[in-house]
Amino acid sequence: MKLNIGCGQTIIKGWVNADNSFSIKLSKYPLFFLELLFKLKIVNKSQYDFILFARKNNIQNINATQLPYDSSSIDVIYSSHMMEHLQRDDAKTFIKECFRVLKPGGILRLSLPDLKIIVDNYLKHNNADLFIKHLLMEPPKTKKIKHLIKLYISGGFREHSWMYDGKSLLKILNEFNFKNSTILKPGVTNIPNEKNLNLYERANESVYVEGFKN
Repeated sequence: MKLNIGCGQTIIKGWVNADNSFSIKLSKYPLFFLELLFKLKIVNKSQYDFILFARKNNIQNINATQLPYDSSSIDVIYSSHMMEHLQRDDAKTFIKECFRVLKPGGILRLSLPDLKIIVDNYLKHNNADLFIKHLLMEPPKTKKIKHLIKLYISGGFREHSWMYDGKSLLKILNEFNFKNSTILKPGVTNIPNEKNLNLYERANESVYVEGFKN
């Protein structure tokens, strides 16, 4: 069994694709109710399209910090550009949960925005505004009631909560007993016979790491 956590609209054929956004929760409601939300402009076109996409592709509603699986039951876990949205303690809980549910010999593969790439770009261009923009850590507007309603409907704060580079990711994997953890180049993986997984996903901005549960 292979698990794709925080998939958004990037699903993998033959895997369990899961996300915890509010849109996934809404996708489980009857279609007439979703159409009503759209007509009343409670959800916008982009969110409505994602809700329908989630229904069509059976994306599961799973909290990354409480994986609903037995210990030692999953072969591979992949997560792309999800963990940076978790608060620091929740991110560590996620890694701990991954270790728990993976079988001995199971593999965790993470793809995240690489803080080193962002810093290198800042040092190259000396543009502080662009640097902060690329961090995607700006808090949402909450001064008005409409801002709070929009924030709730969209599923809460969706920007980055913490940033990582390869070394900091390896440190967390090692902290939770993953072995032989490595930083990998785009296109490289230890996952056997995996033809459906995009090993170059967002390669120009990402760092890839993998670790084994022994």
